[in-house]
Amino acid sequence: MTALLEVIDLVKTFPHKKESLLVLDQINLTIEQGEFVSIVGASGSGKSTLLNIMAGLIPPSSGAIQLQGRAVTGPGPDLGMVFQSYTLFPWMTVAKNIGFGPRMEGLDPPAVAERVNYYLNVVGLSPFADALPKQLSGGMKQRVAIARALANEPQVLLMDEPFGALDAQTREALQVFMLNLWEQTKKTIVMITHDLDEAIFLSQRVYALSSCPGRIKAEIPIGLGSSRSLDTKEDPYFCLLKHQLRELLHEAKNDLAG
Repeated sequence: MTALLEVIDLVKTFPHKKESLLVLDQINLTIEQGEFVSIVGASGSGKSTLLNIMAGLIPPSSGAIQLQGRAVTGPGPDLGMVFQSYTLFPWMTVAKNIGFGPRMEGLDPPAVAERVNYYLNVVGLSPFADALPKQLSGGMKQRVAIARALANEPQVLLMDEPFGALDAQTREALQVFMLNLWEQTKKTIVMITHDLDEAIFLSQRVYALSSCPGRIKAEIPIGLGSSRSLDTKEDPYFCLLKHQLRELLHEAKNDLAG
């Protein structure tokens, strides 16, 4: 089966004083249709840089990103992006924020309204359609940001530490929300996170990156099945996976120190 999204022999360097700083080195990974995949790594592993390259926001130094076998050379509607900061238009209502992309696509007003209403319902914010972002909690703002990305109907949703700015209780609530949303929409999702519990709870596979430069340290299948709740985090198998990932990242730090 052909992968939906592929990262092939990816290398990224940035200018640094009189030399080049190698940030990502020979990254190869695949994302299949309908998967939820997380990428974890310590600070300096280049996680966000990798996601930005996958989104077409910055170019690779060498290697390629392919979506359904076609090279990704810039941002486009097939790749949706959700950031840690909500990046909502503060002067627009929730509904208008969600409908921004479809309006830019040139959809007629009834089609825009239908899509907005659908995604308002998906993220549970229909009663807040006419609210402004300043009237929402942090968790609600992030749900609007996710709905806005989904309203463009991308093939892949890319998420960069989407819950990193939230308190622990809201973060767990959004994790459950995200799992339900994924099951409901069958959307292909790639998420960057430093939270191992979050990565294991949400994902079918997790890639662990080493640091300085970022390299694929391991690919871990998450065999938890689809019926997950917050109690899953106390399951012995979940704890085993977390220990395995923590040891891998610890080894990666030792590799760097050595």
